[in-house]
This record gives sequence, structure tokens and C-alpha cells, in this order.
Amino acid sequence: MSDIFAPAVSYQVGRYPISLSVIDVNGDGNPDALTANIDNNSVSVLLGNGNGGFTSRQDYEVGYGPQRLSLADVNLDGKLDMVVASFGNSISILLCNGQGSSSYKSIDLGTYAIVATDVNT
Repeated sequence: MSDIFAPAVSYQVGRYPISLSVIDVNGDGNPDALTANIDNNSVSVLLGNGNGGFTSRQDYEVGYGPQRLSLADVNLDGKLDMVVASFGNSISILLCNGQGSSSYKSIDLGTYAIVATDVNT
């Protein structure tokens, strides 16, 4: 019987990743990986390299104890932004610049989980 999967390849992310999303965040056609890392209050972004692997991670600081992340075009610029719900009574919004990096904005609301969707169309 042949193996179904190739041998595993590990990639470093922040401490204690609790949530994972795989989606093309920079529009290059390659899947990218994003994790919410509860132990160091960050999200890690690993851009797809086009060969089934990922580049080195880029970490972004978010609110205390990130739990879940969701992606949506928050500012309607055609790019997927990241919204992160944290234990620390905050939602962190990372606005994508299309290059795999982002600007950071935090809003204190008191949350545990989040789902992004367009509610007014």
C-alpha cells in the first residue's frame, strides 16, 4: 500500500497556536496559513511559496489571549483583512496591504469568538 501523504514538514509559528486558517491573503493564488497564538498574544502569517510550502512567519501583536480569527474585507478595499477575538476584552483588526503585511488597529469590546460577514446587503 502506498502512502497517501508526503512526509510532514513543520513550520514555526507563535507559542500555543489555538486557531488556524488557510486562505490566500495576498492575492497571489497560493494558500497562506494564519494562526492565532494564545501564549504570546500574536497571530502568525506564513505566505504560500507556490511549491506547497510556506515562507518564514511574520508575527503581529494582537489583544491578550487571542482565541479565534476570521477574514473579511473590513475596509472594502478588495483585500482580506484579519479580525481576531481575544480573551482580553478586545477585537484586533489587521488591515491587509496586499503584500502579506498589515497595519494594526485594536477595538476593546469584550469577546470570545468572531465571525465576519456582510450583514447589510
